[in-house]
Amino acid sequence: FPVRQPDYDLEALLNEAKENQPRIKALEARQAAAEATLKSAKSAFFPTLSAFANKGGFTNETSDDSVSTFPFHFTSNPIFYGVQLSLPIFQGFNRTTRISRARADQMDASERLRAIELQIRADINSRLLAVNTTWRTLAIQDRSRTAAAEQLKLAQERYRLGSGTVLELSVALNAGARAGAAYINPVYDNHRALVALYASIGRDY
Repeated sequence: FPVRQPDYDLEALLNEAKENQPRIKALEARQAAAEATLKSAKSAFFPTLSAFANKGGFTNETSDDSVSTFPFHFTSNPIFYGVQLSLPIFQGFNRTTRISRARADQMDASERLRAIELQIRADINSRLLAVNTTWRTLAIQDRSRTAAAEQLKLAQERYRLGSGTVLELSVALNAGARAGAAYINPVYDNHRALVALYASIGRDY
């Protein structure tokens, strides 16, 4: 499995999570609806001004068989314009109750959104920390593996020249094998940490 040094930015990951997480999108939509309901409830206390226009007329039906078109002799009335001002009156606290309920729904939606954002921030932060930790462990094991490989190469060369013993060569071989095995675990740990991090931001791994 290929590995690379992590260079993730926490705020960029959080913004990506906000764009990808369906839970955040659903709560944002709910918050927007609650705010619109609250605004509508508050508007019931404001006076309303409306304008209208009306145009009409009248006609008489005729019994003349030579006239087959209705209406006949249509008379138009003048156009009537009007403006109406409606003032809110006392309605037994109904509007106040509506506003209270709408405000409670808006606050509930805001708190739910804030809670999920804090939860996702905590998840991303902890999982990013796990990615960085496994990378540092992997880097340490990689240096140990490189050092063990150099020691093995040196022991093999000494044995070939006759200045080293079989025991030294065996010890170097065992150390190289242990270092190689120890390197594998943090590789898998690093990839598992990346999978968890990507899941928290809604990105495919």
